[in-house]
Order: sequence, then structure tokens, then C-alpha cells
Amino acid sequence: RNAGSNILPTDKCLKLLQEASEENGCIKVEIKDEALVGKKLFRINVAERPWQEKLDELADKVEEKTPVFFALFRKAKDCLLIKYIPDNAPTKVKFLYTSSTSGLKQSIGMLAEGMRMEEYNVSSPNDLCQDEYFKMKNIEAPLTESEIARKEQEEADTAGAYSLLARLTVRNTVALPGLAKEDLPSKLRGNSDPAEEAPSSEEQDSVEEEEEEEDAEAIAAAKEERRQSRRESRRQSKSKKEKDRESRRSSKSKSKRKSKKKVVEEVEEEDVDDGYPYTLTDLLKMKDLEEFDDGMDRQCLEMYLAAKEFRKVFDMSKTEFDKLPKWKKTQFKKKVGLF
Repeated sequence: RNAGSNILPTDKCLKLLQEASEENGCIKVEIKDEALVGKKLFRINVAERPWQEKLDELADKVEEKTPVFFALFRKAKDCLLIKYIPDNAPTKVKFLYTSSTSGLKQSIGMLAEGMRMEEYNVSSPNDLCQDEYFKMKNIEAPLTESEIARKEQEEADTAGAYSLLARLTVRNTVALPGLAKEDLPSKLRGNSDPAEEAPSSEEQDSVEEEEEEEDAEAIAAAKEERRQSRRESRRQSKSKKEKDRESRRSSKSKSKRKSKKKVVEEVEEEDVDDGYPYTLTDLLKMKDLEEFDDGMDRQCLEMYLAAKEFRKVFDMSKTEFDKLPKWKKTQFKKKVGLF
């Protein structure tokens, strides 16, 4: 049990955490009625989406003064536990969430043997994004394609410079590591054939001048090539970063529009009168007396609740309830006495 408080995850919350750990999902955990309750996020294609993208969208899932936990599973046995406690939250609420952290971590750790857990504490919605995460954790972000290309080019430039240095060294008879003396030209080894005619001093000076000019031109060309490569790499990196920022802004904008649309749809659905006048009290009386109106299905009494009454009882619309698996429906119906 939690040494800091008696607030622990409910059975439903534990089940959601188990499912999320198996599909790389994310669970929003809050304190309600002296217990930790969970809500599943990112229901569509949750396993295929990278965890960094999910992290960028969590800012839309919090309220300014309300603390909350997020259990974001990056892999089957790798959980990023995010504790969002805003500075302007009530002191008592801050204490409750802080003292409940160890209980939640212990519960997540028991989901699977070898579970790896990292805690990320934030106090502002602006910190709920991958850029701030990597900055605050002082972790180097994965290299982009342009950065990888630039690194490979730098390695190639280094190899080219070493090759040029090797050629210059051979000409000046200074051995490099791994370059044996017998690999050098016979004139440079100092054991030229006496039968061969030695070049005059003028010819030797002319050859050396030509070689020096060639070396200078090669070095200048190599430097210019490296400058061009660095400029191109910086341009590609800047373009990539701008595209990434635009993509994140577009993703956040779409997420906000979807969230607003969902709220509007839920409100509209809640206001629709589906023609059923019954309250929960009415149905419980019918069930106790075994007296039902003609045509009523006793296995689905909850569907005869008025639309607003249904939302009040189950905290969801009939459409949302109908999409739940059978065992969850049964659990809700038992809780209110309609099973």
C-alpha cells in the first residue's frame, strides 16, 4: 500500500493500465472519491503512433488548475509517468497528488516483470511536448535525416583529408602509421639504382614547385567542398525543423478542432429527447415489483431512461454506452442496480 496516503488505483484503472502497457497506450489518471481512476486516451491507431506525438497532444488534455497523472507507455515494459501539478493548484490537492505518486508507481511496476519507469514532473501545459521533455531531461534528441546526412559528410571529409595528408607525407618521406618504408618509391627510400641518372637540381626544383602547386590546389578544393557541404546541411536542417514545427502546429490545431467538435456533438446528443420518460427511480421500482410496461425488454432496462437521465446516471450518452463491451455494460448496470 501507499505509504504516503490510502489513495490507490481502482480495479478498473488497473485494467486500463494493463491494456495500455500491451498496446503502447496512454492513461489519464485522476483522484476522484478518494481513489485513482483512469481514462483511456488515443483510442484510434494507438499502437502505431510514436510516443513523442502523443506527448505533444497531452497539453490539450489538462486544465489550468487541476493536477493529473499520465501513464504513457513507450514500449511494453517502458512507462513515462508524467505528473502535472500546476503552481496555482490548491495546496491540499497538490499534497494529495504528491503523496499518491508512489502508490501509482508501485501499481504500474507490478503490471509486468522488469517494468522500466521514468518520472517527468511538469507544472505548465507548455511543458507537455517532446521539445521541453528532451530539454529538461538533458537528453540528446534523435538525429534527423538531415543531421545524419551532415554527420556522414563530415566523416567523408575527414577521410578525404587524411588521404591527402598521406599523399603529402609520401612525397616528403615521412612515414604514417601503417605505411612501411618498402611501400615508398625507390627514390624516396634512398636506395635508387646508381645506373639511373640523377635529375639536375633545376629539374628537381621545378618538380617540387609543381607538386606544391598541385597540393595547394587540392587543399583549397577540399576546403571549398567542405564549406559547400556545411552550408547545404544547415539549409536542409533549417528546412526540416521548419517543417516539423509546422507539422506539430497543424497536429495541435486539428486536435483542438476535434476536441471542440466532440464536445458540441455530446452536448447536442444530450439535449435530444428520445421519447422515454423514465428515471432511474422509476425503473428500480418496476424491477422490485416485477411490473413492467408492455413491450419493455427486462435485459436492457437502462435504454428506457430519458436521454438526460441516462447521462446523469452513467456519465455518458446511450450511443457511447452501446459501444462498450458487454462486460463493461454489465459492470455499470450492477453499480446502479439495473442488472
